[in-house]
Amino acid sequence: MPPINVPVRDFRQLQIEHFTDDIAYQCQQLLQRHPENTQEMVRDYDTVLWTVLEKHAPITNRVRRRARPCPWYTNDVKETREKKRQCEHRWRTTKLEVHRQLYVEARNVSTACITKAKCKYYQHTLQGADNKSMFRLVRSLGAKQKAIYPEFCSTEDGCSKFA
Repeated sequence: MPPINVPVRDFRQLQIEHFTDDIAYQCQQLLQRHPENTQEMVRDYDTVLWTVLEKHAPITNRVRRRARPCPWYTNDVKETREKKRQCEHRWRTTKLEVHRQLYVEARNVSTACITKAKCKYYQHTLQGADNKSMFRLVRSLGAKQKAIYPEFCSTEDGCSKFA
């Protein structure tokens, strides 16, 4: 899947003192221009805020990679994971043992549901697969192993070992 560009503002780099000083200066200028017309003042105030924000925290595009879709991710899996997250959040906010037990139970149910969904998907996929696609699928399930080469002190040592 192709990556997507997401527009973001980096508020961590915002210097509050300079930002508030610019807003205060622009607001003083605004009051001198439109002291009586409220509609124009509100519109100009909005424009001032956006321009100052654009100056101090401009919009930049961040590239976000999309996750590959999981074909085994069903609605049941989604519901059990949401329930698990709700229970975890409740437990972490209250710190009560009863909520921790509910979370552990929801976590176990979610894990079992994911395992069941994966098994069902891969069994169904492997049943109708030919040899080539079956081995490709099995290879993709395994961990990527880096090739291991023997270490030699010099090229001559390596050549003499294999000669």
